[in-house]
Amino acid sequence: MNKGLKALQAKVLDRGHCTACGACLSLCPYLGSWKGRTVKLHDCDLSEGRCYSFCPRTEVDLNALHRFVFGKEYEDIEAGPVRRVLMARSLVPAFRERAQTGGVVSTLIDFALKEGAIQAAVLTEHNKELVPQGRIAKNREEVLSCAGSSYVAGYALESLNRGPWQGDEHIGVVGLPCQVLALPA
Repeated sequence: MNKGLKALQAKVLDRGHCTACGACLSLCPYLGSWKGRTVKLHDCDLSEGRCYSFCPRTEVDLNALHRFVFGKEYEDIEAGPVRRVLMARSLVPAFRERAQTGGVVSTLIDFALKEGAIQAAVLTEHNKELVPQGRIAKNREEVLSCAGSSYVAGYALESLNRGPWQGDEHIGVVGLPCQVLALPA
């Protein structure tokens, strides 16, 4: 079975199932982003490729993924595994002012950077055309520039793929569920 660009185009791109996560971008020289869409730049005859294997819209073994992340089998419940449901709001005025709903995610990323739990975060920001795109943030100012909700997927994982990583960094990633599903690949 073909698990290369041809299969990705047939199963995902042509059907409009692309989540614009960016996992395939920068890994595959035959794909690019243009005006918020993933586009094929050239034909590719590889029978297997990283573009297909990293895409969260191809086959995903939820049991294997769940065992890897949570140490147990996948439970088919609406909200996923939940221990408690809490509501929160940032105590940092700068994040509350920029926030759509409370600034908690931005505050947590800022805290993780400050405490050294992560060395960088992959976030989403809007460019001049208001198209969401990935951004690597390493300090509070960069986190603040990405604060606020984005209801349209941006190619955040392309920034993760292109990052100037040494290989031993701890990196935080903020994204939609359909985007972060590509991370364990």
